[in-house]
Amino acid sequence: MSVHAIQIETIEPAPMTPKQASIVRAAATLFLDRGFGAVSMDAIAAEASASKRTVYSYYHNKQTLFADVMSMVCMQSGGQQGCPLVAENIIANEQITGVLQQTGEHVLNIISSPQTIELYRVVVAEAGRFPELGRSYYEMGPKWVMDRLAEYLRDLVAGGQANIEDPNCASRKFFGMVTFPIQMELMLGIETELSESRITEISKAAAAVFCGAYGISQKQ
Repeated sequence: MSVHAIQIETIEPAPMTPKQASIVRAAATLFLDRGFGAVSMDAIAAEASASKRTVYSYYHNKQTLFADVMSMVCMQSGGQQGCPLVAENIIANEQITGVLQQTGEHVLNIISSPQTIELYRVVVAEAGRFPELGRSYYEMGPKWVMDRLAEYLRDLVAGGQANIEDPNCASRKFFGMVTFPIQMELMLGIETELSESRITEISKAAAAVFCGAYGISQKQ
């Protein structure tokens, strides 16, 4: 497989000023500790040692600020730039199973990070009252990865390397196979960390089952 066959781009975040970054860090501290609804813009300003006017000069409401908090947490965990499905990260002639396994490992490294776990809990707790939070989290995280994987799978189909009628559906299935074995335990605190060997085990098994189901040779 040629690395030039797949052109998948990341969303480049706009650069932050030092003051804006301090506001986002302060907001992250408060949101992850208290939840979204319980935190006011006044509290964020105080935590960031900034005036409320300064905070509002960057963010007109908490929702837009929370979006940057999610982006920061995502970047600290590897984020979009570290995704194996981004064009510059795909190794020429890499086996398909290798790309899938690396994608699974990337996802698991993100969802098992302590900050991501706390962020997910906040979003789930507040999504009923603030559905835009859930939508933003989904689009920035799970949906972004699944969309990139669907593009990769469509490229495989076009090259005759896979028999997949619905790449979008297949992408969701792979994402589910990777996250289902451990995400609930992490969210409920049953598991507090995920070892590298466990991450490799889950991702490798998901890649093997996926390739078998869709007629993808594991020796390509």
